[in-house]
Amino acid sequence: MSPASGSLAIRKQVTQPPLPKTPYLRVNLATMLTKRQLKETLEQFPEEFTLDELIDKIIFLDKIERGNQQSERGETITEDELEKEMQKW
Repeated sequence: MSPASGSLAIRKQVTQPPLPKTPYLRVNLATMLTKRQLKETLEQFPEEFTLDELIDKIIFLDKIERGNQQSERGETITEDELEKEMQKW
């Protein structure tokens, strides 16, 4: 087996499966955080904080922004649809 074919097999192993097509489960990996948003977030922190606290806050802000974008695109579900999905869990 040549090295090239061996590396191709490795790439295939780490390839992630496609995301579900359900609108409310789509992931937009291109959500951007502006410098202004980051500065405003940093101003709200105490003088000393952990990196974990900052990362948690940034992830939280990103989730809010993604939710807002999904809502603007009409990618929402009703409470009844949500309850049906939760029953499947």
